[in-house]
Amino acid sequence: MEKARDPILKSQGEAYANMGSADMKGNDTSTPVRWYVKWCWFADEEVVSKLQAFSTWAEKRKVEEKLIAFIIWLVAIRGVTVETASGYLSTVLAWHERKWGPMMPLHSPAKLKAVKKGMARAFQAPPRRPRRGVKTQHLAEGVRKAFGGDSLYEKGMAAGTQLAFCALLRAAEWAVGDRDVFQPARNLCLSDVKYSISSDGSIEFDSDENGEFMTVMMRPCKKLKYMHGKLVPVMVRDGSILKPVSAMREYLLKRAFVGDASSTPLFVGANGAPLRASDVRKAVKKIVQIVGENPKLYGAHSLRIGGATAALAAGVSPAHIQLLGRWDSDCYQVYCRLCRQAAIAVGSKVASTEFEDFEGMFDHEELVPSRELLARAAVTGEAIDASDDEVVVDPLHSAARHLVAGVLFKDGAVLMERRKQGAAYQGQLIFPTGKVGAGEHERAALVRRMQEEVGVKLRSIGSYVDTAAVGRYSIRHYLLRSGQWSGDPMVMRKGQTLVWLRVQDLAQRHLLGPSALQVLWTLLSIVAPPPLRCLGPPRPKFCPGCKKSETHFVCCLCEAEKCSRCESCECDDSDTQAGSGGED
Repeated sequence: MEKARDPILKSQGEAYANMGSADMKGNDTSTPVRWYVKWCWFADEEVVSKLQAFSTWAEKRKVEEKLIAFIIWLVAIRGVTVETASGYLSTVLAWHERKWGPMMPLHSPAKLKAVKKGMARAFQAPPRRPRRGVKTQHLAEGVRKAFGGDSLYEKGMAAGTQLAFCALLRAAEWAVGDRDVFQPARNLCLSDVKYSISSDGSIEFDSDENGEFMTVMMRPCKKLKYMHGKLVPVMVRDGSILKPVSAMREYLLKRAFVGDASSTPLFVGANGAPLRASDVRKAVKKIVQIVGENPKLYGAHSLRIGGATAALAAGVSPAHIQLLGRWDSDCYQVYCRLCRQAAIAVGSKVASTEFEDFEGMFDHEELVPSRELLARAAVTGEAIDASDDEVVVDPLHSAARHLVAGVLFKDGAVLMERRKQGAAYQGQLIFPTGKVGAGEHERAALVRRMQEEVGVKLRSIGSYVDTAAVGRYSIRHYLLRSGQWSGDPMVMRKGQTLVWLRVQDLAQRHLLGPSALQVLWTLLSIVAPPPLRCLGPPRPKFCPGCKKSETHFVCCLCEAEKCSRCESCECDDSDTQAGSGGED
């Protein structure tokens, strides 16, 4: 009891609190905190809140407005998703509270919550970047062609990729993270591979009644980060397709080192430095490109995905895959729930099993058609021209949902496309729109669409305007100012018509298609000068001119309400409407 008042006990609390954070440094170096500090510096805001419990409501509201500006900056400028920005904000608030106390004591940020909810509706999260798993047969062929040489780097990459595939390793578990430095306690070293050298100089691994197998001791990069030492064994055996043990033997015979094997990195890059995760990523892309696959769909994680898929195809139980892949598992489960023979058998099956996944088979199709599509097909008995890209949709396999549109802006006018007769939304005006192909970036699709369908060549991609949701389709609009494109727009498709509309005429046209109407107000706030910016969105109201309840707009010039049908106000046919809506 004589140490109950020892001051060292209190000082250790800070160290333990730091270990409880994601970066194990109290979140001082975490990405959310770093961006918050940078934003405060550029926005001339205070990093530390000086509010007290007795501070006025106006002072607390000012801090809340600062946080609102920060989260809007993250989403609108930095381009992170609303969900990620909300997580960033939570990390910043927790970091501030641990160091200096609550940022807004005794204050419920109702407006901040409403802003996050509204942004989640306004900013649609972009589709997840596709990531495919490397197939067993593709890895074997690609390694043979890409890393079949005799250099140390090629031998190491051939051994490392096959080991990562069969042992379901993450890139950071067999290479060094791009932002990290090599640490023998965390990263793979030569001593982590269990082998012995015989009298004749050959390398021997462990063996059992089924033959030779290799054991590598590793430390998970996500789970058990707080534990010291490498406590998780991964065991692999040569299969009929992949030969991770033989490749490792060739690599170790080639590998020459001087010093302590427990502090020497197992794999090295082409420059002799410890292998980086970026090197793994480049190697995977090189492997799949050689076998004819699209490298944009693959990354460093593709080896882990492919290995798990091969194990599933080989009939390995999901419980064993979960344990061997270290998904939400503690290290004791590897020993208690999984025997050595089963662990070795998994690696052998992964190395011997070919598979064909469903990725890539339905890149242009959906397995479940919409109800509207089936209903229309049942009535007409024909294929339906349903999208803004004139994609003929088969009733059983509807087209991809992601579209991109270009808003060509020049001399105060924007280019519109009139839908042809017989198409969806016939006669209505939309911005030139095209489909984003499988594995194609939306900006690349926009460049292709503008050149093939409109006849203009883009020098650069403009700013993002807004996203419209029409039926099953999500259409992202980009503003293309006159200096960002060249050429004369022309009709490139039969039945289509291109029309230049002045900015001030957009709010007065009742023939705009639904996609154009949804982005109209955001577009006007960007391209229209202050005198011409419309004062609000349309609203239904009884019109005395046509004696019907029609959608009314607010005139950009005289601020009078205009009916979408008769379009009557004092500014009609006046010369003042010809004013320039020039570029900002």
